[in-house]
Amino acid sequence: MRPAYAKAFPTPLDVSDSLAAARIFRGRAEYLNALEINDTEGMEWSAAYWSPERRELVAYLPPDGEAALLKTIRHEAFHQYLSYACSMISASPWINEGYAQYFEDETSADWGIEVDVEQLSARLPAVLGMDYEAFYDPVPEIRLLNYRTAWSIARFLETGARKVRHDPFKDLKADYVKALLATKDMKKATAAAFGDASKLKLFVTEWEKYWKNNM
Repeated sequence: MRPAYAKAFPTPLDVSDSLAAARIFRGRAEYLNALEINDTEGMEWSAAYWSPERRELVAYLPPDGEAALLKTIRHEAFHQYLSYACSMISASPWINEGYAQYFEDETSADWGIEVDVEQLSARLPAVLGMDYEAFYDPVPEIRLLNYRTAWSIARFLETGARKVRHDPFKDLKADYVKALLATKDMKKATAAAFGDASKLKLFVTEWEKYWKNNM
């Protein structure tokens, strides 16, 4: 998985020998018990998590089997990769969760909620500026909208953005990583990646064009 992650999110750091540990439990009960033992509060709704402090990916074998587990692993392993790619500095959830979902399933983001382009577009600037407390909203419907918006950003960057005239977003991800390493601040890194209000406005406009043709 790591070569695919590195292609999507190159880093100036050498992460080729970074530890990639995973702990997989036989069932959800054992997983929930690990959450409690490791003091991972507020994540009871999750199916897996990456712990930067413990340097491990934790998941469980779901009832629908190994294929579902591998989707989860692809998601969490991107979190693991991005942690090392960004020198363990916390990256914005629009990147961290958006790309984790993209690698989990790049073709679909249907989690049982009906949304339209206008609804997601209205949330787009806010999601780009969110920290994790805001992104992991306690209201499940809002949290799902945040996840779906982040996924839509990753999908646009990987399959639509390069087709925009003059390729204005080609360095956006590299600029983000560079700024995050320099400032150690996820919001400052997002601001640096987009540069100014006009580039953000263009991004939203082109994102809307893409999704009106692909949703």
